[in-house]
This record gives sequence, structure tokens and C-alpha cells, in this order.
Amino acid sequence: MTDFDTPFLVKICGLTTLSDANAAIDAGANAVGLILASSPRQLTLDRALAIAEATRGRVLRTLVFRDDDDEFILRAQDLIDADAVQIHGPLSDELRGRLREREVRVIKALSIASDEFYEFNDATVDAVLVDGATPEVERATRGRRCPNDPLAYP
Repeated sequence: MTDFDTPFLVKICGLTTLSDANAAIDAGANAVGLILASSPRQLTLDRALAIAEATRGRVLRTLVFRDDDDEFILRAQDLIDADAVQIHGPLSDELRGRLREREVRVIKALSIASDEFYEFNDATVDAVLVDGATPEVERATRGRRCPNDPLAYP
């Protein structure tokens, strides 16, 4: 199983079955994303638990949340015992601290189209996922080229 100390990590997200997770692992993925946020690929807690248990020790298991309240995130993590959580939307200092107490890695998703992308202190999390625009911004800018300047290495 790969840890977060690699230069970059390949995470296959949105898996909905154990066979999908096994295929991702067999293909060399470092991590799998189990979506608990509202999405067409949203899993029930029971389904996410089953996939997480079956893949324990073989891949980094990541729970994916978007704009969920802290208590739901903590309840889901306590039930599923994933290796990491990925947060789209607000990440409070309290939630980050409570996840750290549980020794859970924290991935913060940052939309390239947000002010947060430029202001977020990435030293406060284990990894940052550079995300596309939010669905609202994406619809408004569809077909336009995204500038890559924000991603330029200094």
C-alpha cells in the first residue's frame, strides 16, 4: 500500500462496486475514493463500508465529502475507518483536529476557480487535490480554455 510521501498519488474516485475497486487496485491505483457526497456515484454507508473492509491494507481508502457537516463526516469515518477523507467545501479547524486525533489523513479539494485555491494553507493538510471549477462555474465557462498559470511551479 502506498503512503502520502510519494511525489504524486493516483486516486480512482467514484467506485461503486468491489469489482471496480479491485480493478483500480490491479491497475496500480494508490488510492480509491468512496463518494458519500451527493452524486450519481454516491454510496450508502453500508456499501462504502463493504468496499473499504474488502480493500483494507491493499490501497488507501478515501471517503469523499462535499459540504457535509462535521458530525456526519466523523460518524461516517468512525463507522468505515477509512485511511483518509477528502473534503470539498469548508474544512473547519475543529474537524481537522478531530480527524487528526483519529489518525486520519486529510485531503483538501481546492477548486481552481475559487479564491480559496490561492489562500488555502496547504501545510495544514496531508494532501491537496486540485479540482476543476464548481458545477456552477463550469456551466458558465464551458468551452473556454482554463489558464494554467495557477498551476505553474515557482
